Amino acid sequence: MNSYFHVHGYFMFLLVAYLHITAIAAIEVGDNVCMTGYIMDIFCIDLGVLLDNRQITTLEEPENHSFHCLFDESVCYNSGYVVLGEKDPKTSLHCLGLRLEESNVVIDTGRAAGSGEKSTTHITCRTCTGDASKPVSGYKATVKGTVKDLGDGSSGVLGQ
Repeated sequence: MNSYFHVHGYFMFLLVAYLHITAIAAIEVGDNVCMTGYIMDIFCIDLGVLLDNRQITTLEEPENHSFHCLFDESVCYNSGYVVLGEKDPKTSLHCLGLRLEESNVVIDTGRAAGSGEKSTTHITCRTCTGDASKPVSGYKATVKGTVKDLGDGSSGVLGQ
């Protein structure tokens, strides 16, 4: 189940992927941008699979990334977050999008957006406050912010 959640306020974030060659040339530090995508923690991106479901490739199925993994597991929420871009049809993987600098805002809004009720499909999110009508996986949000850094182009989430 996908969740669209509009994050209030502005994030300062870093552009971490080459979303599109022509678009990158037009984006500069200080630009205001807006993006909707799945929220993914950097630990699971670096791991390559979801921490709480190692059969799922992280960038292939972010819709199955549980709110439990995102917001209950300290190794995940302490690693920081990225908004993923669209899925690349050639690789079937989502592109890295924007690295979010204000993890506390992501955590607070994510815990409010996710269900804290027992789930039959995913590990229950202990810190989420939503009722059973809220999603248990696939945290998708719209974020607005100001580009702080374009990255240095090196590999990995922190360098792009």
